Amino acid sequence: MKYEQLITFGSVLVFVILLVTACASLATPKNITVTFDETCTMEGPNTIPAGKDTTIDITGNLKEYGDAGVAILILDPDKTLKDLQELPTDAGQPSWSQMIAFSSFPADGNTHSWDINVVNGPIYFVCFYESLDSRVGVLGPIQVEE
Repeated sequence: MKYEQLITFGSVLVFVILLVTACASLATPKNITVTFDETCTMEGPNTIPAGKDTTIDITGNLKEYGDAGVAILILDPDKTLKDLQELPTDAGQPSWSQMIAFSSFPADGNTHSWDINVVNGPIYFVCFYESLDSRVGVLGPIQVEE
């Protein structure tokens, strides 16, 4: 093989490897990220696989409020995100919801990972700070699919 052919072959091989790596990274869903400030926001996929571990990364940025808490709810079929949003911020868990997971994390500015495994959905996240005793945001829905 001539030197020029070897350079061309090597360049094409490197390009193919980079292309395959890029495609593989696109196919891998990124984690759901919930960030707390005065409210909470969410980034990441809007669909998760049923019955498989999904990582939620939680970052609480206001140390003075204590722990950042997240509850995961499934709502009755006739209820939506809007119904959760319209509840008073100090309302407890609505009777038309089922809590499937709950956890709290230090609001220290660090990211804390939480693995969840759900089989039904859609799911909704209810965010709150420990010391406020009320929610600071409602996020979702996240679809749960086979």
